[in-house]
Amino acid sequence: MIALASSRCLGADTAVRGWIPEGRILFCSNHGQPFFRNWHAFTVGVHGGAPEALGLGQVNHLAFGPGGTLMYHSDSRGPWVDVYDLDPATGEARNRRRFRDLDEATGRPDGGACDVDGCYWSAGISAGRLNRFAPNGTLLDWIDLPVSRPTMPCFGGPDGMTLYVTSLSSGFTAEDFDRAPLSGQVIALPAPVRGVAVERFKDV
Repeated sequence: MIALASSRCLGADTAVRGWIPEGRILFCSNHGQPFFRNWHAFTVGVHGGAPEALGLGQVNHLAFGPGGTLMYHSDSRGPWVDVYDLDPATGEARNRRRFRDLDEATGRPDGGACDVDGCYWSAGISAGRLNRFAPNGTLLDWIDLPVSRPTMPCFGGPDGMTLYVTSLSSGFTAEDFDRAPLSGQVIALPAPVRGVAVERFKDV
């Protein structure tokens, strides 16, 4: 079974402007991997064609900071988040370095998103919370969520100050749902800061 996750638009009319002039879609997939949960990052053009692997190894999610000059790479198995310097003109990612090591109690990092202050928001899938990290990796704050396994935050709403968070419920027992009855749903909550805008391709 091939699965896709965490798609993003790169290029024209996106938060990462001009990476590839015609624009590309970034996504994570287990395509070509021996195990279902082995995720790697790929890009594909807006008109289709063969996906191109980015060669980053195991990837849960990629997120981009304000201005498209930083790229965050999470791996919940690590568990860690790395950050790269990104050239918005060419799409070259370089100077990979450790942003933050995580643990079960703080929350293994699944999906993530950035706000306009340059902070990184991480879904702590093992801790039922949403963590906010400063640009230097310091944990600034967290939000305890009414779901036990959050998977992905996204900023939205007319002013970009609503956080939408997806969650997992596969394999849950009745007792699990008693503890966190909203698990498996998308929840929305007010954000204390505006998120980096994520746009979509035109004419798609």
